[in-house]
Amino acid sequence: MYDKLKEMYQSKGYDDALIPKLIITKNLYGIDIDEKAVEITNLLLRLKALEDGACEKIETNIVAVPKENSLTVNEEGQNEYLKKFEKIGSLMRTEDVLSLKESGINDERLKKALDILSLKYDVVLTNPPYLDSSDYDFELKRYINEDYSEFKKNLYACFIKKSCELVKMDGFVGMITPQTFMFIASYEKTRRFILDNFQIERLVHFGLGGVFDNALVDTAMFVLRRAEDSLKRPEGGSRKDSLKRPEGGSRKDSLTASEEESFGEYINLTSFNGKGSKKKALFSIWEDSLTASEEKKREDYISKYVFRVDKRLFKKVPRFPFIYWVDSDVVRTFENEPLEKFADARQGIATGDNKRFLRYFWEVKREDIKDGKKWVPYAKGGPYNKWYGNLWWVIAFDEENYNLLSKMGNYLPNRKYYFKKGITYTMTTSKGATFRYLPSGFLFDCKGSSLFFSKDEDIFRFLGLLNSSLFSYLESFIAGSVDLEVGDLKKLPVPQGMFEDSFETQVLEALGRLNVAIKKQNTEIYPNELHFNEESIDSVSKFYGFIERKNALDTYLLLSEGLIDVLVMKLYSLKERNFEEIYKTVGIPTAFIPFADDKGIKGLPPLKELLKNQYLSEFGLRQAQLTKIEKLIEEFYDNKIKSFSHLLPFDGGITNYHRREPYDNYVERKAEESFQNPVTVYNNMGSQEEILTKLGFIRIDNGIQRYLLNGDTGFIPFGFSIDEENRLLSYIFKDCSELERIVKKDLRDYVFKDYLKLHKKFYKDRPIVWKLGNKDRGFLVHYHNLNEKTKSNILGFLRKRIKETASRQMRNENKSFRDLMKIIESKNFEINIDEGVLKNSAIF
Repeated sequence: MYDKLKEMYQSKGYDDALIPKLIITKNLYGIDIDEKAVEITNLLLRLKALEDGACEKIETNIVAVPKENSLTVNEEGQNEYLKKFEKIGSLMRTEDVLSLKESGINDERLKKALDILSLKYDVVLTNPPYLDSSDYDFELKRYINEDYSEFKKNLYACFIKKSCELVKMDGFVGMITPQTFMFIASYEKTRRFILDNFQIERLVHFGLGGVFDNALVDTAMFVLRRAEDSLKRPEGGSRKDSLKRPEGGSRKDSLTASEEESFGEYINLTSFNGKGSKKKALFSIWEDSLTASEEKKREDYISKYVFRVDKRLFKKVPRFPFIYWVDSDVVRTFENEPLEKFADARQGIATGDNKRFLRYFWEVKREDIKDGKKWVPYAKGGPYNKWYGNLWWVIAFDEENYNLLSKMGNYLPNRKYYFKKGITYTMTTSKGATFRYLPSGFLFDCKGSSLFFSKDEDIFRFLGLLNSSLFSYLESFIAGSVDLEVGDLKKLPVPQGMFEDSFETQVLEALGRLNVAIKKQNTEIYPNELHFNEESIDSVSKFYGFIERKNALDTYLLLSEGLIDVLVMKLYSLKERNFEEIYKTVGIPTAFIPFADDKGIKGLPPLKELLKNQYLSEFGLRQAQLTKIEKLIEEFYDNKIKSFSHLLPFDGGITNYHRREPYDNYVERKAEESFQNPVTVYNNMGSQEEILTKLGFIRIDNGIQRYLLNGDTGFIPFGFSIDEENRLLSYIFKDCSELERIVKKDLRDYVFKDYLKLHKKFYKDRPIVWKLGNKDRGFLVHYHNLNEKTKSNILGFLRKRIKETASRQMRNENKSFRDLMKIIESKNFEINIDEGVLKNSAIF
């Protein structure tokens, strides 16, 4: 600052000999609670003055807050003010500064510090402390809560507020802070304060690193100008009107002087890595801006890294995030009515003790899962998964547990919505929220909060809307934290034509129904799904038909999602340029990869040959509708797909693949790996050993479970006799040789070496087939069949082995069997299954 001020004085013709004293006594003021920092700063200024020929000692206006114990206190009230001043320094509010000045303390250091805080300044500059409220000590927390309750989340936010008190009208505030104030919910009032009291002249968004050598922090650097609230609407006009550009006119033509003032410049350096590259980019932008013409400066004049934005746009979006990169057309979607006008968005149950009340459904008995029994199906968020799924949980909800839950957790909120169909969603994933059909008969969790509608058809229309790329994009900046809270969801804008029976809404609804039906049918083969269809895996021969149908349906699912994106954009009247902005953030649909030839979607079987009647009936789809959907998809991808090819990344790859778990769309994965359209992938489908191996495991797992639950003994021995074990497995699996070919392993080796690890992972670390014994010898048993009969059968088997080895004088074997018998005898097989796998496996 000294050097910059020196240049300014010289440009005005001042005598060089006078300049150092003028700068130090008239221009530079500062205050800090750190005496050493003040001492070093004053020393540096005096050295500067000496270099410029000022030999006299010049008294600076940069001071430390005096320590309370170094001052003479006359009155009790003075002591409290001094304690506070020592603790919070320049955060002292103006009224406290005045009270302390008027209290009559006769100390020059204190008077000077108070005088400095009493002035108004042309420029306020600071790199304030970054201290989260969780790290405040007791005293600091008390003072901040008293004076800065709306800014208390972090000390730097308090300094934004204080800077406003210190700066003159039309003066400037310059700061470097973390970027958190720009987006996070807990800084909403800070953003509101900035918008109401300042014009944002320039903001440099550094992102991670780039500023400090020793602290890795996401930073922003900004210049604010103190101004009256410039966000008022023009006389007689709406805010929307004031932002319109006249037909054929430039932005300059359409703005009044006051409106022009609300524009600021935002520089995005987040894509540059490292301090050096960020600095180089910033100086390059700075130099370009200096040479740009005035006309050019009024437009988006530098590059893709610089945005000229009207701050009034930020107020259109809930929580006022500083989304400077978002096109104004997209921001204006928030002029539509919010979702809360059309749907009941409800927070679900927080039990207060999930270990006690929640189980995966396979941990309890099937006959105990339904309304009126002890366990009730329960939707609980889960991983990224669209349309249908993640319905793995049950909650204890009989009379006893209902009474407990109504007095703990969040006291069973929104009870009138229990067991109703709707939409549930995952509020927390690294890739954003995903929305799924919620069947009737379910309760829902606070992490799987849900939406309810007056009509069933609205469920499917809104599923399409909420799972579109546009909504993922809007959610990326409307969510106040990593979670999409119910309060955020309610504010998402709904297009005006959503409830009209237009072409777009009818197709949107039909595609929503189709996608839910596809997901449910394609997951019926998995026993860790409530709708598991055992018949679908009762023979290896059925695997191939299932894979063929699943791949075809997954291809239709991808094509449907691409078409939904276009329908939703049309409902919001967005333009093609908006697609590019949205897909840059959330990733372009895989279906938009250009076809390798002109065949379009030819080669796909008709939908009516793929979808089962039970799912068509469940989701209200008719055969005639399927034919119409096919025709629409064919027309769209034949005629429109080429217009999206320019949106694809130049490097020929897609980096936004995020559906690997729990639902693996094989076609999508291969399409993105090979950069081919999904239809091309489907038509050239080769060997699919990966999915066959998984189905082989499922078939083996199901066979073992059925035998353990329904067989005479309740156990499968291993490590006793290879011949006997092979005979038993051949009895359980009539297609033994085909399974061995699929899993590429001897079946006995697979079952006793690989199977249990896969089983544990498949059942999310809540395995229901257990191994009793040691690594080399023991028994497979089923969690649901641990009872005295199973125990007695195992002991009987061991007694027979002990008798045989004794008669043959096989001492080592005999001892091994006796040791195993002691282990089995020591266990209580009469467990309480309702207590769950984790608790029982720990004590068993």
